[in-house]
Amino acid sequence: TGLRSSSAISGWSDASCAAATMASTKAAAQAPGKTRDSRISDCVAAAQAGGYTVPPGHRTIAVTNDQVDSGAAGGRVLLDPGAWNVAFAAHEMAHGYGLGHSFSNDLTYRNASWSAPGEYDDPWDLMSAMNVHGFTTARFGNGGVGLSAFHRDEKGWLAKNRVLTMGADGVRTRSLTVAPLEVPSAAGPLLVRVPFDPSDPMHYYTVEYRRKTGWSLGIPANTVLLHEVRNGTPTLLRQLGVAGRPPATSLSANGVVITTGSTGATGASVTITNNVVDRCLLGYVWREAFPGDDVCVTGAQRTQARADNAQVAARVLRIDG
Repeated sequence: TGLRSSSAISGWSDASCAAATMASTKAAAQAPGKTRDSRISDCVAAAQAGGYTVPPGHRTIAVTNDQVDSGAAGGRVLLDPGAWNVAFAAHEMAHGYGLGHSFSNDLTYRNASWSAPGEYDDPWDLMSAMNVHGFTTARFGNGGVGLSAFHRDEKGWLAKNRVLTMGADGVRTRSLTVAPLEVPSAAGPLLVRVPFDPSDPMHYYTVEYRRKTGWSLGIPANTVLLHEVRNGTPTLLRQLGVAGRPPATSLSANGVVITTGSTGATGASVTITNNVVDRCLLGYVWREAFPGDDVCVTGAQRTQARADNAQVAARVLRIDG
């Protein structure tokens, strides 16, 4: 059994590595009631018995030399020879970083009998497990695909100045060039957030541009992708009812209009209009005490303001003469 660990900042590293022979047998590891977490603990215990201790705060990946079980559990990862390819290993290691699965809006898609509708149906994102646009590596099988812009942003791997939130500055419409996630040296935002739900600022659309290169070498072509993010889960928007269910590259819904133009080596042209800018949050309305009065108040306060304004003539002292 090999055991590796690393800090959450630098990623999974080979700098700290220990090899140990486990005292238990393969049959014992497969015994009823044995869990993935306990198998990982057995590997850690074997490494500790061999003189190695997992440093506090580090993440752990245990690798066995026989096929028993593979996957993530409790922020730790277990891999056996049946999972020794880049796509699977990277997917499970991303779970170790706290990333969840990605979905599509096609609720008729079921990857497995135990999976939720739409789960694992974003082939442009590593968190859809083995249902991704991968590529073949020379030595380690399926190379997988890169992470979506949402997942990169979720872990803080996108600089703040490369993420644009539409409407944050009051501008409703923008035509811009979105840089490829795979070419961060290109100018422009790497992720555009488009909030549209006044009741939930964390319910929004995302726009990203993926280029067929690097870890995205296996995607069919350069393309703009749109996701809807809700409750911390990204959902790929597909063109439902269209043959092949291609990803949506345009949108007109919930007060948001997104259109896509040309795509190239350094960016994709996108125009976004967000008509939800400067709306009141759910439960509040414009006061409208005078034209252009965009103060958000309760309905009762607006009613009172109108009633007060209606009493202007009766309440103002006028001195003639």
